[in-house]
Amino acid sequence: MKRFDLLLILAFALLLGGIGVNKYISNREEKQPEPKFDLLTVQVEKGWAYEIWINGKRYIFQDQIPAISETIPFATKMQAQMVGSKVLEKMRNHQNPSVKKEELIQWGILNSDGIPKSP
Repeated sequence: MKRFDLLLILAFALLLGGIGVNKYISNREEKQPEPKFDLLTVQVEKGWAYEIWINGKRYIFQDQIPAISETIPFATKMQAQMVGSKVLEKMRNHQNPSVKKEELIQWGILNSDGIPKSP
C-alpha cells in the first residue's frame, strides 16, 4: 500500500509540474499587443511636417524632406501625409523607416533630378 501511495504522489507531482511548465511556456509565447500608431501632419514655418506617435509618445518629427542635403520642409500637407504614411507602413511591417531619395522621386516628392517639386 505504501508503494501505491508513493506512486500516486509522484504521479500527482509530475502532473502539477507538467501543468506549471505548460503555463510558463504559454505565458512566454503570448503576443504583445500591437503598438498604436498615429500620423499627424503639422504646419511649420515654411511648409509642412509630419509626426509619428507610438502609444501616445512622439517617435518621429520630420520637419524637412529627408534624403536631400537642403533643409526644406514639405511643400504641401499632402506631401507630408504621403511620406509619413509610407514611413508608418514600413514601421508597421518592422522595416527600417528611413527614406531614400529614389523613393521620394517615385512618390512624386522630388523630380527626376532630385529637386523638390513645387505645389
